[in-house]
Amino acid sequence: MKRKNLFFVSALILFGLATVNSVKAQPPYQSGSVEVKITLNPFQAIIVSSTPVELNYATAEDYNNGVMSALQPNHLTVHAIGGFTVSVRTDHDFQIGSTTTNSIPASDVKVKVGPNGGALGAPVPLSTGGSTLFTSDTGGFNKKYDVQYDNSAGSLFKYADKASGTYSAVVTYTIASN
Repeated sequence: MKRKNLFFVSALILFGLATVNSVKAQPPYQSGSVEVKITLNPFQAIIVSSTPVELNYATAEDYNNGVMSALQPNHLTVHAIGGFTVSVRTDHDFQIGSTTTNSIPASDVKVKVGPNGGALGAPVPLSTGGSTLFTSDTGGFNKKYDVQYDNSAGSLFKYADKASGTYSAVVTYTIASN
């Protein structure tokens, strides 16, 4: 039995040496190459700050001139491959609770937007149908935008016949490819 094992082990060693020698016998290669592909799939994402925005009428001056929100720095963050368009809309006019009587038109509020730390663009009125807020010919990741909400349309006692209370609407931002 020992002899069979010895023969088997010897055969394995000889086979292994022959294999190593045949590998060593091949010519050395100086280089090799492979094709690497990068696939950029369409990608757009927009992140909206979840901090509620308040337009507060408290003084006669507010009612005379309308009010604007404080600047909302980094209110929007965009991630996009390629050019994109950002639009804005409301779910309905501004209203107290679910009642549609005595509502404030969505178009009374305008949105101004600009790159973080830069100048704000022209005001865009809110609507339930949506409006283009801004476009970009190039994409980018982690692009920050500042936003300000302007309700100067509420000036000149336009809301004198409205019930006091908090009127609200959900504002939705959407991103799409150019």
